[in-house]
Amino acid sequence: MRPHRMRFVLVQCSWLLGTVLVLSVTGLFTYGLFILFSALGVAILTNLLTMSHVQPRWVDRPRILTKVLLAGAAAVLCYRFVTLFVLSP
Repeated sequence: MRPHRMRFVLVQCSWLLGTVLVLSVTGLFTYGLFILFSALGVAILTNLLTMSHVQPRWVDRPRILTKVLLAGAAAVLCYRFVTLFVLSP
């Protein structure tokens, strides 16, 4: 792998492991929160680790992944909203 790709992969894996660790230690681990924080991490890291002047070819791959993860996070948020507010007695 090239250094830029490897840096992105290493930072993303660190973000995911940190998310699992923090959610587990606090006792708040759910798949919905994990997906939400994962999508947030991909969006933040993509913006932080990409160059603004020159866009390498690998930048398009995280953008597709970002869209998929944000759609998943939106689905989880909609499900939580429905279960909390619409289906409550």
